[in-house]
Amino acid sequence: MPLFEGILRNNVVREKRAHLEKSAAELLNKELTVISEVTSAHASLKAAKEALAYSNEYVQEAALQFSIAFESYKAGTATILDLLSSQSAVADAKAELANAKKDWYQSIAEIAYSTGALGIPYSEPPTTRF
Repeated sequence: MPLFEGILRNNVVREKRAHLEKSAAELLNKELTVISEVTSAHASLKAAKEALAYSNEYVQEAALQFSIAFESYKAGTATILDLLSSQSAVADAKAELANAKKDWYQSIAEIAYSTGALGIPYSEPPTTRF
């Protein structure tokens, strides 16, 4: 084997090993990114689930308070301001529930996307035909 051919082969081997190490590092980086995204999505889903449960309870409690205020108003022991205040609390509770539902669905979509369950490719959006 000629001397220069051996050096050339050694250089090619070193280059291929460096490329292999670079690819392994890129793969590890991608794996860590996916783990981070899935963990974050799972935490968001858990928080959204708890917020949804609390919002449901809030709506039920606000509705109960409205019923009590309405009965008190009919009996003459509460003012119209008490009734309106409890009605406003019901509206606020329903708005919070709607927001909690939105967050719940958004977190489901986020975890589905981060785990690959949606199967959305990283290409151009599909075209629609009319």
